[in-house]
Amino acid sequence: MKARLYFQLSFLLPIILPLLAWFTLGFDLGNGISTVLILSLVVGGIPYLLFLAGFFCWVPGKDLRSIQRFTFLAPLLFIPLFLACGFVVMLPKMRLGEELRNMIDWVLGFSYLILIVGYFYVILVNAGYYLLRFAGFFEGEIRSEHAQAH
Repeated sequence: MKARLYFQLSFLLPIILPLLAWFTLGFDLGNGISTVLILSLVVGGIPYLLFLAGFFCWVPGKDLRSIQRFTFLAPLLFIPLFLACGFVVMLPKMRLGEELRNMIDWVLGFSYLILIVGYFYVILVNAGYYLLRFAGFFEGEIRSEHAQAH
């Protein structure tokens, strides 16, 4: 596998990992990690699929470094899309006053969770990349990328 493909496929991890947790552990609200993973898919799954569509439209022709840098920006870039989707879903239910304040609190709370869960994936993916690179898994490709940069 090439390093570029590794990073492209890594963007599927927020879909695959919660599904694996759901199928292997079940929807057990007593298990904190599986609950966070599964709820991240349930709440953010559709917005994330839209995000993936945008990512896969952007990625053709991009080099390894650009894609890797994008992993660090992805959680921050996902939040506005999530907020927009949340707004569209809640729009019919929205009323002025207390409910609007509750909605804002809900959206801001999920934004924090998006950052926490999102950067968990960023650390996991980039740590995996550096471990595989250290093991020589991407050696030939890294040299050719480095040579093209100079």
